[in-house]
Amino acid sequence: MVCLMPPWSAAGDLEDVKQRGVLRHMGSIYAGFVTPTGTGFDAKLIRGFAKSIGVRYEIVLVRDPAILVKGLTGTAPSGPEEPSVKPPNHADVIADVAAAGITITEERKQHLLFSDPTLPTQVWVLTKAAMPVKPIVPGENAREDVTATIALLSGVTVLGKEHTLLDPRRYGIDRFGGITKLFGGSIAELVPALLVGEGEAVLLDLPAASQALERWSLHLKVIGPVADWQNMGVAFARDSPDLTHAFNRYLETCRKDGTILRLVNAYFPILLELRPDFFATCNSCDDLGKRARPGPSVPPGKAVGE
Repeated sequence: MVCLMPPWSAAGDLEDVKQRGVLRHMGSIYAGFVTPTGTGFDAKLIRGFAKSIGVRYEIVLVRDPAILVKGLTGTAPSGPEEPSVKPPNHADVIADVAAAGITITEERKQHLLFSDPTLPTQVWVLTKAAMPVKPIVPGENAREDVTATIALLSGVTVLGKEHTLLDPRRYGIDRFGGITKLFGGSIAELVPALLVGEGEAVLLDLPAASQALERWSLHLKVIGPVADWQNMGVAFARDSPDLTHAFNRYLETCRKDGTILRLVNAYFPILLELRPDFFATCNSCDDLGKRARPGPSVPPGKAVGE
């Protein structure tokens, strides 16, 4: 079920969700995470979770990523690194969980609970294939790849989205002579905006970038990453610890029964190539990043489209 303007009902913890009989999933249409038809990696994962706890699944589609905290808690942070002092407005709570390619950050953890990691990610720079900037030669050190990438952006207009990790101002691009530009449309419209000339480069999460490269394979190339490896996850209100723990148990089951690998292979197979260590069998999510060294931060060799 897709709900665009849901009736008010405050978010709750696990027992509240079970009593209500529906789990509301807030998401935005973005790459293979949530599709216009209500499928995708995150949509299928949360739909399966709803089934596992015996409730109906409902997706609440939003356009503005800035609503993430407000839609789960009823209040928005007053700044990127400080908690809001405003009391929550429960009428603004529209969902119980949020998932649409959401990266786990310390800033967001001040306001939300996060599940164990679901996917690894980086923020990549993509340009048109004809752009006279050559991709970096990827190495074994992601931070060195980041430095090399940003150094190539001098004089380049880099397009991104405010209130997300795709905001180019976060990465010091301007300090190296790059030009940052904020896009007014949705994240899903970033690549089309690049292709019509609204910018010379664009920032995308790795999973979304991989889908863009498949769709516009002759028109795009990867320059390199502007951030080290991070993790994506599912977000919950801070007063929903039982719901968070229930999801983590479900996620572990999905790792063991092959569900996660099937979803990744269906939507983001490049992650299996770049981060096989993340998907290795282990007992603790904390071990995932320690079992083996990550592969190169961008695919070796020339980027697609060169």
